[in-house]
Formats: sequence, C-alpha cells, structure tokens
Amino acid sequence: MFISFLTCSDDIPDNNRKIEHSVVLSIRVPKTSTPKTKVLTVTDEDEVKTIEILLFDSNGNFIYEPIYCNTINSNTQNSQIKNFTILVPPGTYNIVVLANSRSLISNIRQNISQGDSKVSVFNQLIISNEGKWNASPSSSGYTPIPMWGEIPSLTVDTNLSENNPVSLLRMVSKIDVELSTTVVRNKFILKSVYLYNYNDKGYLIPDANNWNNSQKIVTNPSIPVSAQKKNIPLIYDGTAISSGVSCVGEIYTFEALSGNFSLSNSNTCLVVGGVFMQDATPSYYRIDFVNEPGFMPLLRNHYYNVNVSDIDRSGYASPEEAFNAQSINIKSGIVVWDDSKITEFVYDGQNILGVSKGNFEFGKEQSILNDENILWITTDFPEGWKIEKVIDESGLDINSQTGWLSTDFLSGTMGATIPVQLLLGMNNTGATRIGFVYVTAGRLKQVVTVIQNG
Repeated sequence: MFISFLTCSDDIPDNNRKIEHSVVLSIRVPKTSTPKTKVLTVTDEDEVKTIEILLFDSNGNFIYEPIYCNTINSNTQNSQIKNFTILVPPGTYNIVVLANSRSLISNIRQNISQGDSKVSVFNQLIISNEGKWNASPSSSGYTPIPMWGEIPSLTVDTNLSENNPVSLLRMVSKIDVELSTTVVRNKFILKSVYLYNYNDKGYLIPDANNWNNSQKIVTNPSIPVSAQKKNIPLIYDGTAISSGVSCVGEIYTFEALSGNFSLSNSNTCLVVGGVFMQDATPSYYRIDFVNEPGFMPLLRNHYYNVNVSDIDRSGYASPEEAFNAQSINIKSGIVVWDDSKITEFVYDGQNILGVSKGNFEFGKEQSILNDENILWITTDFPEGWKIEKVIDESGLDINSQTGWLSTDFLSGTMGATIPVQLLLGMNNTGATRIGFVYVTAGRLKQVVTVIQNG
C-alpha cells in the first residue's frame, strides 16, 4: 500500500499557474549492489533528496519551465519505489525525470529556452567533481548521486492513469575491491586503494547513441569533451579499508573509456597497497579494468567488483612505481553488472552469482516475449553459470517441451549479464502452479520461484 501523495504546486513559478492536471509519477531507483551473504557495510547510494522535471514536446523541443519537487514518498512495501505528484498543463510530453540535480538545473536555467532541442539541453547537464564522491548520508560533505530517467510520449489529460512508472539510473560507476580468498588474506593486508586517471566531469544523461532504449541499458560511456583525466590519484585508506581485506562503498567515479596496452599511463586503473607477508615496508600492485576479451569501460549505473585472489610476492615500493609499470605478482578478476538488472546475489568468499529477481508471478496466459518475463543472470565463476533444473513443487522436471515452464537459455559465460526468457504455457488447470528454476555456478546456487495463477 502506498502512503498518501502531496503535490509540488508550491514549487511551480507563478507565471505557470495555468496548470490543470496532476501527474503521479512512480520512480524506481537502482537497488544498492551487495551480495546478500557478504557481511559488508553499504552506503545509501540510492537516496532521492529532490526531483527535477524537464518537459519536451513530441519533436524533442524544450517547452516548459523546469518543475521542482521536494515531497517524495517511499512505497511502504518497497523502498526502491518513490512516488510524487507534479502539476502539468495538458498535452503530450517526453518527460525527463532527474533526481538530486537541483543546483545543476539552477545553474543552466538561464542558458536554456523554449524550443531548445533535447540534445542541446542534455549537453549542458555536466557535473564536475575532482575529489572523492561521498555517498554516505551520515557523513560531512555527503552528496546524493544524481540520477536520470525518462517517460516518452506521455499524454496528460483527464484519462491519464494514476501511476506512471519510470526507472532511474545513477550517473556514476561504483568500484569495490576485496581480497576474495583465504589464500591471499593469509599473505596480504590491504591498506590502501588508489584510483588513477579518473575523469573530472560526467554527463548527467547518457548520449542517445550510447543508450539501448529497448533493453534500458548503457552500451558505451558518455564523456564531455571538456572532461580531463586527473593524473593525481584519489587515495582510499584509513577508515575506507575494512579489516584489512576490502574497500567497499567508497569508490564512485564518472564513466571512462576502455584502456589499451599501448597507452597504459592514460588508462583509468587501480593501484592497491598493503603489507605482503612479513615485509617491513608496503607493496603496491597495479590492477587494470581488464576481463576477457580485453579492456573494459567504466559505465554509469554499473558495479565493478574487483576480486584479488592471490599475490605471489612483494610488489613495487611506491604507488607511482606500480602505476608506471605492468601489473605483476597479483591475480585478480573483475565481475561487472548493471545495477538496474541484478538485485540478488550469493557469494562463497571467492565468486558471485547474481539474478535480477528471486520471485516471478504471472497470470494463466501463455507467456510472450517481453521484459516482464526476463530473468537476468551474471557470475564471475570461470566456468560460467547453468540452469541445473526446472522443477515443480513435487520435484518433477518441467523444463521440457511438454512442461509448462522452460527457459530459452540453459547456460552463460563468465562476466556477461544474460537475459533469460521464462517461457510459460497456458494454465487451464484452474489452480495455481509453482515452479523452481535452479541456477548454479560451481558451488553457488540461486533458486528462482515462478508462480503462475490459474
């Protein structure tokens, strides 16, 4: 049940009092990424402090003053869902929903006018930050992360529905580092993490060419021409390091292009520092954002979990030496997922298996191919994941052409986030039926429940 709504009419400029209709919007914020069996501190990186609305016509032209809203209500059953009401004149709009972007909109307001294109407006929505991004609400200097979402072609009239959903994406990438095995934890104490060559600016909204609207995913980084890579690293040490084994919920950064081997000193990368075995002085090791088949970009709303599995011997004597050299004496892997897709995880101390949802519920109709019956799956287990079995409540195997529940994929590779269709037949039994999809990756297991009503 949702708690009551309050309008944001007091936030509308006086010259816009011709507004006639209330529009109730329901935003879904990305779920904070943390494997459910990991005992780690998670910051509230999903807080929505303010809402800013930009309206464009069907041709993509700016047609209205920004609308601001401070009254935002959380769904009592799901904190990921926030609700608010705005007052909008009748018409058909592309509604751009921004969160935590009030000062940015205020700064560019004098530079945008009615009739300006979406591209010209979006190109001005640039946020600068040369230091660490503080996403912890309880600390001094906290900055809630700006987010973006969009509702295309919404007609505002007396027939408008009472709930208009939109999903938001964070504009930054998140990076965690962890000593992921007992072997490496017995050899090495993590003391610091350095982020090199990070961009000092980022677009609040991705370029249209870098956004897959049908799948709602970012495909490439969108980087302002004026952005510069900072050659002085950000340093995460002291309280940013937990128990000498991890740096979690600390590193948030703007998008970055993929690196390459020929220009390694320009690549965005990490250097980890700490004490190896009984060494009297710290050692430092470079880690590039590399997975098969090569370098990877840093994308908004994505989580990069850097797992250090082993360190063979002492590293370089300083972070600068490590940065200017090749990555040696350290074994690490990076699992990446889109926070708008993967929400539930299991973790065995070394590898992660994640799915988008643990429970699905459908009507009795035969399923069609759409977003509602997609199960997203990812893992960093070297041999990938597989669907071990699909059974009903009695344990009967139903993942076959004669069964009522099946999937279009039975396995996936390491590092990729794969959309798996849940395929259901018509339920003419008159009773509710329940199936279980067993997803495994090595020792890891996720059981996804599928309910089909009769």
